[in-house]
Amino acid sequence: CSGKINTYRLMLERSLTLLRAGGALGFIVPATLLADASASRLRTMILDESEVLQAVIVPEKARAFKGVTQAYLVLVARKGNSTQTLCTVVWDG
Repeated sequence: CSGKINTYRLMLERSLTLLRAGGALGFIVPATLLADASASRLRTMILDESEVLQAVIVPEKARAFKGVTQAYLVLVARKGNSTQTLCTVVWDG
């Protein structure tokens, strides 16, 4: 096995699995979740099993967290309905 395990993906998947219908979750994760080919199954799971209520992309230049040098995504979802439309917002600081 080579490469780095993205533990946030494991945590996000497990949280969605354990969440009861109607329950909500919120995560701050790397924005690469939106486009990384290796995260496609997780994206499908999120969109099929929950309604994404908010998706805010915070660009790297925002430097909102000390020591964080990459863009990240603030994701809020409610389990139950699937996501019909995903509208992302880019936070411009």
